[in-house]
Parts: sequence; structure tokens; C-alpha cells
Amino acid sequence: MKMFRLRRPLALICLLFLQVLFFLVLLLPPEETELPWQDGETARITGRLVRREYRRNADGQEEAVWYVDTGDPTLRIQCYMDFDAGKDADAPVGAGVTLTGRVRRFSAAGNPGEFDAAAYYRILGIACRVTGAGLIGCDNSRDPVGDTLFRVRSVLAASLDACLSEEDAGIMRAMLLGDRSAMDRDTKTLYRRSGIIHILAISGLHISLIGMGLFAVLCRLCCPRAPAAGICMFVMLAYGEMCGETPSAIRAIVMFVLRLAAIVTGKSYDILTALAIAAVLIVIEQPLYLLHSGFLLSALSVLSIGAFLPALSPPSVRNYIPARGDPPWKRPMMRLISGILASLSVSLVTLPVHMLFFYTFPVYSVFLNVLILPLMSVVVGAGILCMSAGLLCVPAGMIPGAIDHLLLFVFEHLCLAENALPGAVWTTGAAKPPQVAVYYVMLICYVLAVRTIGNRERKAKKRRERERCRVLRIAIPVLWLTAALWVLSFRSSPDLKITVLDVGQGDGIVIEGEDMRFLIDGGSSSRSGTGSYVIGPYLAYAGISHLDAAILTHEDEDHMNGLLELLEDEADALSIGRLVLPDVAAESRGENYRLLVRTAAEHHVPVSYIVRGEELLRGKISIRCLGPAAGMRTDEPNAYSTILYLRCGDFSALFTGDVEGDGEIQLMRFLAEDPQLARDLTFLKVAHHGSRYTTCGEFLDLVKPRFSVISCGRNNRYGHPHEELLARLNDRGIPSFITAEHGAVTIDVSRGGRNVRVSGFLDE
Repeated sequence: MKMFRLRRPLALICLLFLQVLFFLVLLLPPEETELPWQDGETARITGRLVRREYRRNADGQEEAVWYVDTGDPTLRIQCYMDFDAGKDADAPVGAGVTLTGRVRRFSAAGNPGEFDAAAYYRILGIACRVTGAGLIGCDNSRDPVGDTLFRVRSVLAASLDACLSEEDAGIMRAMLLGDRSAMDRDTKTLYRRSGIIHILAISGLHISLIGMGLFAVLCRLCCPRAPAAGICMFVMLAYGEMCGETPSAIRAIVMFVLRLAAIVTGKSYDILTALAIAAVLIVIEQPLYLLHSGFLLSALSVLSIGAFLPALSPPSVRNYIPARGDPPWKRPMMRLISGILASLSVSLVTLPVHMLFFYTFPVYSVFLNVLILPLMSVVVGAGILCMSAGLLCVPAGMIPGAIDHLLLFVFEHLCLAENALPGAVWTTGAAKPPQVAVYYVMLICYVLAVRTIGNRERKAKKRRERERCRVLRIAIPVLWLTAALWVLSFRSSPDLKITVLDVGQGDGIVIEGEDMRFLIDGGSSSRSGTGSYVIGPYLAYAGISHLDAAILTHEDEDHMNGLLELLEDEADALSIGRLVLPDVAAESRGENYRLLVRTAAEHHVPVSYIVRGEELLRGKISIRCLGPAAGMRTDEPNAYSTILYLRCGDFSALFTGDVEGDGEIQLMRFLAEDPQLARDLTFLKVAHHGSRYTTCGEFLDLVKPRFSVISCGRNNRYGHPHEELLARLNDRGIPSFITAEHGAVTIDVSRGGRNVRVSGFLDE
């Protein structure tokens, strides 16, 4: 009887450990760090300076950022030094310092799809941020290694700045030194949209090129393998420390060390076992890295090459060995096919991570990476020469710098060309964890099935059986992987879904039906970048790449500035079918109103105007405009707010914008003439963020909503929602959901409006 032989036992043990730890992290999440200071409080910070770096602020000025370890492992603090004093303040890494500055807590996400700064920095082990920090005390201690590496990094960065243009230097500093502070924001966004942002991370490519290159040079200089390997290991560990010890860098360095150890000892190197060991070492130090997108993308990319690519590649490609009689085109063609399959393999294995964290996927990145990755060794090599030569003579560094400039120019235009292609970005929406689990199980089954078929084909003696195996080997990737992608991307939705986003002091409401996607307002007076950081991410999370219409109730900043961002973002995957504005008299249209009309025209978005009495029907859903009246004249934009009445079966909703004064009086008169319309209202979006001057008692007695939602900012300067308004709601037994307390409020309507579920994002 043939004994069963377990392959890669160490990798299997590491995998089981990672799975157990992953479930423990999910079931027992760490508690939020209790800070000894209040948000916004001026505090005195005492601790040890463990890291220094520089970042550019919104004005393009370089700021010093210090990381201070207070002695409490849960209380490492990121300190942004006061700009005027910080450039003169100096302390070596490792010194004991005393700082003073204003404490800022990291904000948690209040909406689905929004970046959760609190969770992200918790993974990095940073408890809070201090702004405007000033140095008031420093001792004489010093970490010789850490401080030396910081100063070496600063000198190398200065060399790149001297030899390259500002834009090229920013990219090469990110690529070679892990410093993205000087990188142009538009370039970073372009790389991310195109699916090549990974080339900026310190990863296996950099480590292999630098480390193995140094090892080869030392061996050629007749240095014995063991000492040469030891020198290379030390250099790469120092390089990783200098560049910030990111998960991808640590993973690559550990695998590099294991590879050199295998060469020195004469043992075989197994990429999957090395990956498993590296992953375990990383998560033992910080288990929360199991929830870090960078760590997952880095580890899964290597896993895809080691485990999934052999199953995806046909034997003719996988086992190809150049022969003397091959036609001249065959070798480059096989390399091209191999590169495409490798890129496709990485894309298929990492797709769930994109759907869990980013909600979009650059479709053509599969091919773009095939063009760019072979050139990366030239880019990195030329960058190292540029940086090194620039230390001695700036003109000498400019020569290899010209090579980098040319290649980066090519990269940029390849990315622009890719973005211009139709369907360049797939808005995937957020995948559910069960979908991700089933998807990976299907990928594992696919690998096992292909391996089984391959073994059967090799053992088959009859021609018919071998042909049957070949047919299965072609059919399984198409059918099985298509089914896996369907499972991952499947979305079920209720008859109607209304999401009142937490935009701070403002409004942003998304309505989703069977065949309609609307946005009502989009703006904030308390948060900047509402369109880019709140509305856009939510739409991507929901899988919405096209809005049938964006409806503006009125032109105040807190209702329109985020919508303006969405209109102006030409590179965004979101398209807007129509901008709908209230049809008021020309003299009532202010500057913001006219700005929206001009911006829509510049970006080829049609503009429509809506007045009382107009109605839109989409399947089971009807939306009727109750105001303003045609040609309404008023000096107050709130008064002419667009008022929409929505009905879906037994469910009804009233969206009131900021209507008050004359607008509210006219609305009440209109509803009094048609009492059937206002009867049994399910949901009221309270006007003007809960102001005392609107939503009067008579109005509430007229519409009698079952529940209401108030959109306002936390601790806003207006005091919204006012106590008088809340008292009016409470006296009538009307529950209210406030976005400042509950985060985004979602209303799911099903079974013809008979089932209504209301939930707050922060309550889940």
C-alpha cells in the first residue's frame, strides 16, 4: 500500500495558524484605546521619538512628522510638528522628547464605503494625532541605527530631488524609499485607477533586484556565499527599516532571507512555504494585519503565482523550453502569454480584496501590468544609479534619471490610454464575507480539479481519454471561473432602498430601486471633500456606476458642493445621466445655481428643471414633485427647496430639503387640498437639519409620519437638531434617526412596502 505523503507540511501548519488567528480577530476585535485627553485638547506629550519623516500638506509645504512612543504599547502618537517651529526643531531618533500640541482623534467611518481612519491607524498601532506640535524638551539619548537610517533616507531623497523633476522625484521617492509624501496626488490617483499602484510599494521586485544584485556582485568579487548572504541580509533588513517596515516590504524581506538561506545551505526554496512563514511572522507582531488591504494584496499576489498560476497555465506554456528550431516569434509570444496568465492569476486571486476594500476593479490592468512590470527592473535600476550618482555629482545622476523620466512618461500615457477605454473601471460593489469564502473555495476546487485532470491525462493510454481530458482542461477554466465570478458579484436588493448619508452638516440621499438610481443633494458645510470621500465611496460600495439623475433641492453650499465635485471629476467611473434643478424665477437663481448649470454643460450632463405637479414613474416607484411652484420668486434659497413625494406600494416618503417660511406654508396648503396624499406617511426627511424654524406642529399633524431622519453634523455650530424640533417629534410619538448619532441611515423596503427596515451604520 502506497503511503500518503503530505506536501509542504510547514506551509499547511502556518495556514491553519493564520485561519485560527483570523477568526479570533473577527470574534474578539481589540477595544478602542482610551486616550487620556479629549479631542481638540492641548496636551503635553512625553515619550521616545521612534521615527521621523516628512510629508507635504495641502499647500505643498513639507511638514515634519514625528512618531512618539509614550511607553504604553497602545499609545503611540503621530505628531505633526508646527510648520514654523518644526523645521528648526531637531531631535535624533531614539531621543526622549516632550512635545505640546492639540490632540486629534482619528475619525471612524460614518457611512458604508467610507475610509475608516480610526480602524486603519489602529492596525498601524497609532492611537491619535497631535497637530501644531512644538518641541519643549529633549534629552541626549539616541538610537544610532534608527537615526542613521533616517538621515541616510533624507540624503537619498535630496539626491533624487536634485537629479529629477519634482513629479519624477516624487514617484521615485515612493518607489525606492517608501516615501509618498512628495508624490503628486493626481499621479497617485491615476496609478490607483489604472491598477498599477503596487509598483510604488517596496515589495519583492525591489528586494530581489537590490538584494540579489548585491549578492551576485559579492559572489563575483570572490566573497564566500555565507558571508555574502549575511551582508545582503543585513543590508536588506536595514533597507526595510529605512523605508518604513510596511507589510509588503517585511513579507518580501523575510522571503528574501529564506531564499538566501536555501542557497547557502543547498536546500530547495519553496515559495509557498516562505510566504506562509513570512505571513505568520508579520501577524504575530500585529494580528490586525489580517484585516489590512496592503498585507492581503501582497500575500495573495505571491500565493497566486505559487499556487493558482500553475493550474491556470496550460502545459504547453507552463512547460515550454526554448528549442533551437523554434520560429523567432515563438519565444516572445510564449513570454507574452505567460505574462498575461500571471497577471490574470493575480487579478482573480486578489479580486475579493478589491471588492472588500475599494469596490472597484481596473479591468484592463491585467494587460497594462504585462507591459509595465518587465520595465520595472530598468526603472528601479536606473533610479538606484540616479540616487547614488547624484550623491557625488548631480549631472551624473541626471543621466540615469533621464531613463526614468522617459519610462515614467510612458507609464503615465499608458495609464491615460487605459482610462480612456470603455469600461475601464468595473464598479464591483462590496462583496459579502460568505461570497468571498465561497469564491475562494471554488478557486481551490478549480486548482484540485485541474491537477486531477492533468494527472489523468498523463496516465491515459487511450487517445479518446486524453482528448476528453484536454476538453475538460479548456472547459473548466471558462465555466468554473465564470461561476465563481458570478457568486462573488451577485447582488440582491429590496424593492426600494433609501440611504441618508452622514455627510456632516449637510444633505446627501441615495435612492435605489429596481431600475433607478437617484441622488438628492450632496454637500456639507462641516466636511471637505464630501463628494470624493463620502458620496463617491458609498456609490462604489453600492455598486452604482451610473446615476439616472442628481436632484438638487436648492443651491446652498451644504447641499451642492459634493455634487459639484462629482460633476467635475472627469476621471471618476461614475456617470450622471441628468442634473435636475428647481425651476424658479431667474432673479432667484444665485451664483451657485448658475455654477452648477455651467459645470454640467462643461461635462456634457443634461440639465432639467422640475416644478410642482411633475411626476416620474419607474416600475413600482413613483416620485412626485410637490414644490416649488413654477417661477417661484424668493430671495431665500431654502424657501424654494425641491420637495419630493415618493411612493412604493404601501411605503411613502417625503423629502423636504431645507424648506421653511413661505415654502413650508405653500406645501401645507397644497397637502391640505389633497389630504389623501399626506395620509399615512411612512418616512419624513426632516427639513433644514432639524432647525426650530421649520417642520412646525401643524405640518407634523398633517403628514403624521411613522418615523423621521435628521441629517446634521456632530457638534455643529448651529445647534442642530434644535430641542424645540425634537420636542415636537417626541410629543407626537415620531421616532427620529439622527445621522450625527447613527451614521448613515438606511431604509430597506420590500414586499410592496409592507416590510420596512431602518438601520444606522454605527448601530450595526
